[in-house]
Amino acid sequence: AMLSAAGVARAADAPAEPRPKYEADGSPVTPKNDFVPSLKEFQSAAGLGSGPVLNAEGEYVDVEQDGSWQDAWAKRASKASTMSPDEVLMAARGAGNRADGPESAAARKRRAAAACRSDALRAKANAGNQRECNARVLDGGETDFILGALQ
Repeated sequence: AMLSAAGVARAADAPAEPRPKYEADGSPVTPKNDFVPSLKEFQSAAGLGSGPVLNAEGEYVDVEQDGSWQDAWAKRASKASTMSPDEVLMAARGAGNRADGPESAAARKRRAAAACRSDALRAKANAGNQRECNARVLDGGETDFILGALQ
């Protein structure tokens, strides 16, 4: 065992504490995954909490809980049981399910970018590799070529 600068014994083979990193202005760097939301924030994000929730305009609004978390998960499981494995995978990739009515440009891009991750869909759409497909969707704004392969 060795003595550290503070006089505390530690094993010679123990790794040293990592040195903190700092921004250019001298403030400490906080990794983006260091934020741990409170239970209330987690429940609100999952649609399970009641009480004030931050809306899109940056204002707190009161939201009442529609049911228990068990009911919410039962509904999600019921919906997932009617989906094909490919639809479940696309939803997990961020494509979600199309709602009735017109689809926004952002939703089309999100679904197209998710489709670009699928080897089978890219092959069906003759879209090249994932990088080329994403470039067409995200940089060029093209979505019809890959979304046509989803149908």
